Amino acid sequence: MVLQAPASAVPVQHPMRPSAWLALLILAAVLALVLYPLSEGRAARGVVLLLMVLVWMLALLGQAHPAARRLTGASWAVLSGLMLWEGLALADPWAWASPLATWLSLTLGLVMVHLLARRQAKWQGDFEQQEHALSVSVHKITQLATHDELTGLSNRRHMVDLMAREQQRQRRTRAPMCMAMLDLDHFKRVNDAHGHAAGDVVLKIFARTMRQTLRTTDEISRWGGEEFLLLMPHTHLQEAQLAVERLRQALAAASFAPVPLSTPVTFSAGIVPACEGADMDAVIACADEAMYRAKASGRNCSVVQDPLDAPAGEVPNDATPPEVLPTIALL
Repeated sequence: MVLQAPASAVPVQHPMRPSAWLALLILAAVLALVLYPLSEGRAARGVVLLLMVLVWMLALLGQAHPAARRLTGASWAVLSGLMLWEGLALADPWAWASPLATWLSLTLGLVMVHLLARRQAKWQGDFEQQEHALSVSVHKITQLATHDELTGLSNRRHMVDLMAREQQRQRRTRAPMCMAMLDLDHFKRVNDAHGHAAGDVVLKIFARTMRQTLRTTDEISRWGGEEFLLLMPHTHLQEAQLAVERLRQALAAASFAPVPLSTPVTFSAGIVPACEGADMDAVIACADEAMYRAKASGRNCSVVQDPLDAPAGEVPNDATPPEVLPTIALL
């Protein structure tokens, strides 16, 4: 069974484009660099340097993005140039001690913030990878719990949930709904003649043919063995008959090349309407009974049966083409 990761399982990425947040950081950095040479006194410059440090911390820790790193590096270089230019203007060489100590403190602080930012980015990346792996694992477990591993179709338990959901929707919309029980004819002969691996190939091709032929709104379930249950919401009985006959023609045209079959793969079907408020177990039992009546009628055909009425007659496969609705009398 092919498992596809859900869209939510794709690793979360944070591409940062120029934004209002980054613009505010740039404005704060420019403001600090402009105020530094204009400020007088150690207290004023200390406030400006503190503002610069806060800008660096926000740039590196707040957004792990190349633009933030470039902003930090550029502002550090400009600030270093200003402090160097200011130091060269000093007459007393010993007066360099204070600006140099300030520059070393700022540089050491920037290096520490940079290392913390890299560690934080690594932790965030590891967390996102673990979150992605967990999401994929949950999706796989959900798929295995709700779908048949061989065919990829809904399993019996999941189909029961889907039927309950469609019944609730039917109560609101009062839309028609039909169900059909399909069973591959003489499937045991395929397993006996060619092995179970060949039988699995036949089941996979039949499941793929159903997915390609039926509507995306139709629910398909592997009910058990070679039995399949179709749930067709918003479908009248005649439309359900046509859908099953289209599937029959598609199966006749399908290629089972990997398996050297001596006879074509066919199926027998029981089609029943599912009225609003009907007992789904009774509807399924009726569809199963209609399917066995199709088997008894020669296979490769459909039988329509109303759960509220007596069994109806056979609908032969070669009676009419799918475009023409067969005449079926419900007794």
